[in-house]
Amino acid sequence: MGGTSKIRVLVVHKGSRDHFLAARALFKRGNLAGVVTDVHAPKSAGLAGILNKSGVSVLKRWAAAKPEDIPDSHLLSIGWSAIGVRSTAWLMAKLGWAHKGFELSDAMFARAVARRDWPAHEAVFAYSYAALELIEAEQKKGILTILNQIDPGPGDEDLVQAEERRWPEYVLRPYRLPQGYVERVKREWKLADIIVVNSEWSRDRIVAAGAETRKIKVVPLAYEMDHVTTRLRDNGTTGPNDKGLVVSGHAVRGPLKVLWVGNVNIRKGIQYVVEAARMLEDQPVEFLVAGEIGIPRNVIDSSPGNVRWLGPLPRPEAQRLYEDADVFVLPTLSDGFAMTQLEALANGVPAIVTANCGRVVEDGKSGFVVPHGDVDALAAVIGRFINDRSLSSRMSENCRKRAADFTLDAYGSQLMDIVSSQAQIRNVDFQKSEF
Repeated sequence: MGGTSKIRVLVVHKGSRDHFLAARALFKRGNLAGVVTDVHAPKSAGLAGILNKSGVSVLKRWAAAKPEDIPDSHLLSIGWSAIGVRSTAWLMAKLGWAHKGFELSDAMFARAVARRDWPAHEAVFAYSYAALELIEAEQKKGILTILNQIDPGPGDEDLVQAEERRWPEYVLRPYRLPQGYVERVKREWKLADIIVVNSEWSRDRIVAAGAETRKIKVVPLAYEMDHVTTRLRDNGTTGPNDKGLVVSGHAVRGPLKVLWVGNVNIRKGIQYVVEAARMLEDQPVEFLVAGEIGIPRNVIDSSPGNVRWLGPLPRPEAQRLYEDADVFVLPTLSDGFAMTQLEALANGVPAIVTANCGRVVEDGKSGFVVPHGDVDALAAVIGRFINDRSLSSRMSENCRKRAADFTLDAYGSQLMDIVSSQAQIRNVDFQKSEF
């Protein structure tokens, strides 16, 4: 076929999934036909400014949901159908049926995409749960269909339910996937030509749940910062908020700052962060928790005083947290691939994670990998950073180097290699396509 330069890929997902990673990587290579979403940031700078100044978290996040490196001509929307998609998900979540809301709104989104005409393309890259009807429609046109499985699927439901029995006080709503939700993604697995997963962990879990191994390709996610942080860590230079503490001869800026960014729920291991904070309450450490709250209010009210609950934040505010953090923490049970760990490393922040969120952190070099479900191990590793305040700065360069392994170029290259290989198998000569 002589390359992939003529293959145009339509990317389809709700919201700003993975910060528009696939669309950005493909646009950079010249392979993006367009990216279809339900909602992205308004094109009007004036409206975006109003949303940013509104003080309403959801509106501020909406204003930030735009990839700066993709032109407006490639940002496509399902129009007014987005209101139904978003309102359905919101209402069902308020009623306590979040996953049922996902099932309904995902189907609404996929149907809305399937019945519209989009720029010419030879392949579609759609995200799991919100792809079924689109895959069916695209295959009738002879389009190559790639399903991006966003998580370990229903294969980790047993892990979460076991955790709920262990920590019932942290359960806001029991983790029960509606049968229709499970059947929907299994139909997507069966129909799609290719299934892309973000880690070996995700691959193994969906295979255990019924996906065909032969279809699955592992492509780790990527992250590239749009600027370089200049923060100096524990190097004798203090900032304006310095409290004048001196540990082992190094000037530091007060308590060790341990950062959590992402949905706050039992699946991601927030219970271990809170309990580790309780164990370390008499130590100079502060835990900052940013993300959508998915645990009971009484847990927050009774949490130790060294935990600050910040709620959901738009990306610019979350970025500032990374720049000011000493350690990132994510003791997740099952996460497929946690983009937040890459964000932390790119900012030079060591990460404490489990093995169940992608092979990113190098144990002892760019952070530490602890067993999931082990609060003592988590507290002990955080204690190492407390007792050795230069440890974070010593790891910082390794963190940035490791993050540099997960680039847009690497992601786009792997993705297009998969598309090209499958096209050859199907004997589709995309080179005959004309822009």
